[in-house]
Amino acid sequence: MLARALACLLCLGLSAHAQQAAPQRITVVVDDNYPPYVFRDHAGRLQGIRKDVWDLWAARTGVQVNLVGLDWAKAQAQIQSGQADVIDIIFETGPRKSLYDFGPAYSDIEVPIFFHESVAGIANADSLKGFTIGVKDGDACVDYLQSQGLDSFRRYPSYEAVIDAAAVGEVRVFCEDKPPASYFLVRKQLEHQYRSSPPLFIGQFHWAVRKGDAATYKLVQDGFSRITNSEMMAVRDRWMGSAVEVSGVPAYLRYGGYTLLAVGALVLLLGAWNIALRRRVVLRTRELSTSLKQLTESKQDAEQTLAQLNATLEAIPDLMFEVDLDGRYVDVRASRADLLLQPPESLLGRRVQEVMSVQAADAVMHALHEAAAHGSSFGTQVSLDLPVGLRWFELSVARKRTGSGQRDHFIVLSRDVTDRKLVEQALARHGDELEKIVQERSRQLVEARDASESASQAKSEFLSRMSHELRTPMNAILGFAQLIDMDVGSASRSKAHVQEILRAGKHLLHLINDVLDLEQVEAGRLTLHPERVELSALGREVLALMQPLADQQHVALSMGGMNDLAVMADATRVRQVVLNLLSNAVKYNRPGGQVWLEACVHGDEVIRISVRDTGPGIAAKYLDQLFQPFSRLGAESGQIEGSGIGLSLCRRLAELMQGAMGVHSQEGEGSTFWVDLPRAMPQRALQENVMRPDAQSAIGPTVAGGRPSPRLATLLYVEDNPANLQLMEQIVARHQGVELVTAPLGQAGLALARSSRPDLILLDIHLPDIDGYAVLGQLRSDPQTRATPVIAVTANAMPMDVHRIRDAGFDDYVSKPIKVTHIDMLIHERLGSTLA
Repeated sequence: MLARALACLLCLGLSAHAQQAAPQRITVVVDDNYPPYVFRDHAGRLQGIRKDVWDLWAARTGVQVNLVGLDWAKAQAQIQSGQADVIDIIFETGPRKSLYDFGPAYSDIEVPIFFHESVAGIANADSLKGFTIGVKDGDACVDYLQSQGLDSFRRYPSYEAVIDAAAVGEVRVFCEDKPPASYFLVRKQLEHQYRSSPPLFIGQFHWAVRKGDAATYKLVQDGFSRITNSEMMAVRDRWMGSAVEVSGVPAYLRYGGYTLLAVGALVLLLGAWNIALRRRVVLRTRELSTSLKQLTESKQDAEQTLAQLNATLEAIPDLMFEVDLDGRYVDVRASRADLLLQPPESLLGRRVQEVMSVQAADAVMHALHEAAAHGSSFGTQVSLDLPVGLRWFELSVARKRTGSGQRDHFIVLSRDVTDRKLVEQALARHGDELEKIVQERSRQLVEARDASESASQAKSEFLSRMSHELRTPMNAILGFAQLIDMDVGSASRSKAHVQEILRAGKHLLHLINDVLDLEQVEAGRLTLHPERVELSALGREVLALMQPLADQQHVALSMGGMNDLAVMADATRVRQVVLNLLSNAVKYNRPGGQVWLEACVHGDEVIRISVRDTGPGIAAKYLDQLFQPFSRLGAESGQIEGSGIGLSLCRRLAELMQGAMGVHSQEGEGSTFWVDLPRAMPQRALQENVMRPDAQSAIGPTVAGGRPSPRLATLLYVEDNPANLQLMEQIVARHQGVELVTAPLGQAGLALARSSRPDLILLDIHLPDIDGYAVLGQLRSDPQTRATPVIAVTANAMPMDVHRIRDAGFDDYVSKPIKVTHIDMLIHERLGSTLA
């Protein structure tokens, strides 16, 4: 009996303690417009299933419930901000699990899509793409649709607001829990205008508390455990309705049965209450023991954490101070006392202005005020004159909230950065020295660049002058040699000598041209003009040019199929490269040998041009030297002429045209030289019989139909070299109907041009008094001579000279040494003459 009395006293004491610990009032937030669970009556009072349930809970626990109905988004905001203790009628979702601890589920809720009867094809989330979906702000449906990749929403504060928007056509598709949606659609007489899809998902209603609020969770859970299932069903039947009672059963039997059931339920309830009371005593005792154990463990953890913190503070090499906003020392921790201005006990209560220099104290106070305004301050550096010498410190300051209406304090970490400061100063000195060295080196490089550019310019000018000086005498040599060779009455022996002169002169001219081209390429001054080059036409042209040499060497030339193949490159330079390869293939071939010119597609964007021969081939050890300038691989001792420049120049030209060049050779079997060039886009072939725009120029004394005029044509040649004048006289004398007038000076040429009104003017560029450009300028400015065709005759064949001639406005140009056949063709085309 004594033991039972003690147990009862213990139970009563524990119960009193539990009641004393429980709060007197809790606030529960709900959606205020979710019929039949919670909604407002005509007077604005909350009613519904959950209102009655919370009233039961308050009656069972004795804790007053402040049930607050809000827009759903606001309800969630209130519990998250701590203004409410519990939130009810909430779905458990992934994002919400990190915010709430959920109670058991108590109702399953279908969540479909509702759509207007004019819309078809809505069956799942995928079929919603492209629609703007009406939703309640903060609803679980939003989380689900976003997880399905949908993001086009129109948000409303409540389910009723969503239905109102649907009623006026603001939305045609909306997502809403089925119970309130059905209620509001019927209430607003819209049930026949809207259809619903199968449920997107089935949510479950829970109540929930903020994450980690174990006390409130337990309080709510214990309260609901005191409400019986029958009480919950009675509340549900009140708002959801109940089955219709079957008639015919006598009332006394019905009431008698109810009485028996009530008595049985009371007996069971008393037994259950007794068992539950015992279990609660045991559970509470276990909880108290657990709490005591947890308090003991927490105390041990706190002591261990404090010890670890003290060890960490002692291990930090930085000085640590706690000061107030006036700079007064509150606490001092220093692992190295030699870095302090005074002993720690002397610093406490004093201000930094009392122990530091003015400059250092001002820097510290500035850092404190910056931390007061922004919460922290970093990077302030101060220098202090300590007993160990001058030291530099870097400050890190953080504000420390004190609370209780007291002024904030500040934690100051002071790190010794003297070594780093010394390194920075040394680096700054070295940086200044390095900058001076860089400036001096830059000046030297600029001088070297200027010297290099000056040397390059001098070399170009020298080559231009040498080209002029070499071509001028060669003009007379080759010109007269051509006239002698073309003279039918010349002796055969003389013709052989003349042909040898022509051969040697042409070789020398090719050598000059190759040297000038190589210099232009290496100096980077060669200008290319990429265009579409048809390979079939190019092949026929170069084979025709090489045919005389091939006949002389008894070598057969062949060309493979090249129809519809074209490259994008400089036409003149492509012709130069192919002619050089064909010339080598013919010269270094065997008598009776063969040479093939071929082309094929080599990859999607490249055309490969190949020249294959049946010559002796090249040994593998010589292939690396093949494209080096002036390297002839021992052929310089043979009878075949050459300079060793051609292949080197050809490879450089190919590379400048975005291509490549190489060779395959087998000693004793022959060689194949190839050039890869960018492929031109296919286009329609131009009509072969279309005239060039300058083919019908009206220069020269011709009449309609292109027939020569019966009057004598006048050709003015302005040239200061007597040999070149004599050569031109010999050439023109062979043409019928052309009269030649000459002038040795530029001014004399201008006077003759105005007096004799020539039909064509050949004008040398280099004249003793004024150059050909000045003469051309005066001719173009005079109305009497403005339309007269003027052709430049120059020994300057550098590309920059050719561009200057074209830019100056000459109708054409002829380079020295001249070709007699070229002059014959030019006089015929311009003046309509015929050879005698």
